[in-house]
Amino acid sequence: MIGRSKKINNGPRIKIFYNCDRYGPPPSDNHPQKHLQDRRRHTTTRKTNCQFSIVALQYTETQWEVRYRPGVEYSIHNHPPSQAISSHPAHRRLAQSEINQARSLHSTEVV
Repeated sequence: MIGRSKKINNGPRIKIFYNCDRYGPPPSDNHPQKHLQDRRRHTTTRKTNCQFSIVALQYTETQWEVRYRPGVEYSIHNHPPSQAISSHPAHRRLAQSEINQARSLHSTEVV
């Protein structure tokens, strides 16, 4: 997942930080979402405050360099690997073409 990106020296070059999808702290116990009404979905977070990340630097239109970030905290994950690809929410979403096809089939009442 892209953490942040910025132009280097206001020029055409770009620097992109790619973070682990579990980057960021989990919500605290006094998070406002914990106090919502019962009719809301009960969801969990995947955040574990994992700091693993790499940096991609653009040199030309087609040339990129991928670098490790200095610091031990950026070079290791603080959690075990996922057991299945379906454990990542992005892999459970339908592509826009699949959504359009489902809508088309629904509107023509094909089961």
